Amino acid sequence: MFEFLRKLIFPIIIIVLIFFTGMIVLEWGADFTRSRSTSNVIGVINGEEIPWQTFERVYNRLIREEQDKLDYDLPTSRLAELRDQAWQEMLVDYLMNQQIKKYDITVTSEELFGFLRAYPPQMLQTAQQFQTDGKFDPQKYAAAMINPDNAPFWASVEQYVLPDIQRFKLQQEIISTIRITPAEVQQAFMEDREEVKIGYLYVPKGDLTGKQPEPTDEDAKAFYDENLESYAIDEQAVIRMANFELKPSQTDWDREYALAREVYDSAVAGVDFGELAQVWSMDGSAANGGDLDWFERGRMVAPFDSAVWSMEIDQISPPVKTQFGWHIIKLLGIKTEKKPAANATNAKDEEVEMRHAAHILLRVEASQETIDQIEREARDFAEIAKEKGFDEAAEEYGITPIESRPFTRDGYIQSIGINPKVSDFALDNPVGTISDMFTGKDSYFVFKITEHIPAGYKPFEEMKNAIMARLRSDRVMEAARDTAQVIHKALEGGMSLSQASRDFGFPYAVKDKINRNSVIPNIGKEPLVMATVFALQQVDQLSQPTDFRNGVVIFKLVEKASPTLDEFEQVRDSLETAVLYKKQNDVFQRWFESLMQSAKVENYIDEFYRGSY
Repeated sequence: MFEFLRKLIFPIIIIVLIFFTGMIVLEWGADFTRSRSTSNVIGVINGEEIPWQTFERVYNRLIREEQDKLDYDLPTSRLAELRDQAWQEMLVDYLMNQQIKKYDITVTSEELFGFLRAYPPQMLQTAQQFQTDGKFDPQKYAAAMINPDNAPFWASVEQYVLPDIQRFKLQQEIISTIRITPAEVQQAFMEDREEVKIGYLYVPKGDLTGKQPEPTDEDAKAFYDENLESYAIDEQAVIRMANFELKPSQTDWDREYALAREVYDSAVAGVDFGELAQVWSMDGSAANGGDLDWFERGRMVAPFDSAVWSMEIDQISPPVKTQFGWHIIKLLGIKTEKKPAANATNAKDEEVEMRHAAHILLRVEASQETIDQIEREARDFAEIAKEKGFDEAAEEYGITPIESRPFTRDGYIQSIGINPKVSDFALDNPVGTISDMFTGKDSYFVFKITEHIPAGYKPFEEMKNAIMARLRSDRVMEAARDTAQVIHKALEGGMSLSQASRDFGFPYAVKDKINRNSVIPNIGKEPLVMATVFALQQVDQLSQPTDFRNGVVIFKLVEKASPTLDEFEQVRDSLETAVLYKKQNDVFQRWFESLMQSAKVENYIDEFYRGSY
């Protein structure tokens, strides 16, 4: 195992650093003002529901990392990009963990010890206790690892690096049977050392955009009919739902307030605030003694914000109520920072007042007594709805029912998430049927089936705009191909590339000494493009017109240089290792791409954050 890990020393260190840092930096979620969906699920990956809290930890880490580089608030567009990035990180994380379970990957204590001993995480290398004269001291590090008094510390560190070791063992499992042949090594050598000089003329799609006939409604309808199966949708249902949210009662709030007062009294009496936070606070900041770092006015929910801005340094607030529970706040500092003016025409920076605070959060959750009461109400509602009617029961209980959007069997249901029992009920019973009580993650529900939508196809009118855009793009690309064919015939007739460029008005260039890893200016290095270039064998040989991302290109071989077998023999041994490593990585990459493509993924982030910013 460790011989394999040594080959991956650089990616291991990078990945460990990313994950170790990400896990160490606990997020409290400074954007208290963000709206929440009534569902607790942000997405589903192969049937495994992803709680929004898990997603937010990753998302908030990315925000903090980005925000720390700037002296102004991130724009909405960048926040949206970070949400996408957070989702991709989580998607990879969940897929890998699912495969680790499938392959039953385990890590022994000896492997953990060996990994930490050989590859100290960067966070530990910079820790003061492992440094001498400002530099990482391997001897101090090794001594700390074998000191039995440090066992609890190393146990916590192991939990951060364990996932990474599991992933590399999974990778080893996937690539363990990969072998290479002498022919593969020789081919790799030839491809790596082979160089060519080429001339090329290309027809960019952008030069032809807007010059082609606009597709008609009839064209779009014909495309729709020819590709009808790609617009198929399964049978769907629509339901009205009465939601009995499992939220705390006033008694629950009062009970937690009494505890908050006791903690407050202890803090005022002189008990260390940070220690109280570590014991009592119910959020991620507890590990840091409740420290929330610096923030400006408006970053926290209104009651919290108002309390902080009315306090003096070292003052401790009585319990402050927000939707999250009771907060006991200690103001640690006040300062003013200069930030770019909101008005771009104003050259002067604005002075922004900042606060540094710590808090102890006592969350208020529904007690079992409250949950039992809500359950009784939901069951009674279901009986009354069946007897008197759904809307009548809703009016009697003062409930405003929610009507779902259409959903398929096992699909996402608005406000509920993925719940096969609910979708089965909605699709297997007649319209008008009222359900018994259903249990959700944070609510009890009662439903009425209001509509069944037969299996069919997405309407043409709904897809028309997308089809028109596709037809426009296809027509431009077809025009580029036709133009390139005309140019190709002229080149075959003896016209030079430079003359063709002048006559036809399209760009021409020469690129000297490129190999298969080079990037061709304005063309790129797409596999089809590079295969076309290196398939040319004779000087002055022309390629056929070849599609690339932004148009069509024609290549002409100017020079070609190939290495000799004598050169190959000199580097054969070292090359074998590199070729094997590359093949292993290629196989693992293809395996993971297949895993991604076959995964059943549902992403509700856009819906969840709609209206958040």
